Amino acid sequence: MIGLIMLGSIINYLTRSTLAVAAPTVLQDLHITTRQYSWIVGAFQGAIMAQPICGYLFWAYPAYRYRNKALASYDRTHNLAIYGAYELPFGANKRWAKSGVLGALGGGWQLNWTLARTSGNPLTLKGGGAQVNAPGNYQTPDQIGPINILGGIGPAPITGQSVSCAPTDMSCHYFDPTAFHAVPGTEIRFGTTGRNFIRGPGFFNMDASLFRDFKLTERVKFQFRMEVFGVTNTPHYGNPGVDVTNTATFGVITSTLNLAGRGSGFGGERQFWFAGKVIF
Repeated sequence: MIGLIMLGSIINYLTRSTLAVAAPTVLQDLHITTRQYSWIVGAFQGAIMAQPICGYLFWAYPAYRYRNKALASYDRTHNLAIYGAYELPFGANKRWAKSGVLGALGGGWQLNWTLARTSGNPLTLKGGGAQVNAPGNYQTPDQIGPINILGGIGPAPITGQSVSCAPTDMSCHYFDPTAFHAVPGTEIRFGTTGRNFIRGPGFFNMDASLFRDFKLTERVKFQFRMEVFGVTNTPHYGNPGVDVTNTATFGVITSTLNLAGRGSGFGGERQFWFAGKVIF
């Protein structure tokens, strides 16, 4: 959204500069006053600035614009972050193992960690709507029952077999799909559900690192680092399917989050990284 507004601002600046250069010719050819021309330029600039925002609406038709009011798609109601650093109490000038082999091996280590726990993102269901013939508008399904978040995860794939989640099997659905159905093809209208009214799965992650500096000379040190991503090995699930016309995936989580550009299927698995560097 911010990118769209910035793009609109840039285009607005270029357009304003062009209109300023062309102003004398336009005033003469159209036989208008400077005041009239300023109103034209203002309206033109306002339309350019509003275009990215209006184009982002799910329902652009004036009678249905009120349905766009909802939580932002990036909203996370709860966002908890805890981080810290701890130097192990071993070695010289520490509480335990001030000397000896244990002090030499255990001294100088520092432990760092970050923990994050957030709510899921809001989701908008979709599906059907070809009969509406309303380009630029978003069709949603009808809600025919209470929303029930089941918290299920899609079935794990079995080698050599194609596994799917049956629409009647609630154990592998994140939410109850029977609470929604597509708008009948004979009815020319939008569905009764709005936007961003179901929240996807939350997110939990903990990363940690352990490192120590080894003194080689008066000026040179060697640092050993061990970093662990996803300490708890907690999966980071993606959002469930939102297309009511696709019964195989509607309400089913079929993937994990795409983190750090490593591709789908790499969400939350524990990883160990080892590194060393010379400091001088």
